[in-house]
Amino acid sequence: MLTHDEKRDYIRMDVDCDITYRLADSDQVSTGRCTTLSGAGVSFIANRPFEIGLAWKSAFCRKRRSRRR
Repeated sequence: MLTHDEKRDYIRMDVDCDITYRLADSDQVSTGRCTTLSGAGVSFIANRPFEIGLAWKSAFCRKRRSRRR
């Protein structure tokens, strides 16, 4: 039997990366920590709560890996 998580239209992937975001009607850029991504959404930690349905723009910053020589 499939669990609720397995019935999703898009797989939710665990991630750990920085995120910059701003509300669509604002020029103020803030930072947070992205925790999960899917084809239908994103979950991230911010220092303030948001109302459901707000439009915002974001950018994700992946961690750089050190190069081995």
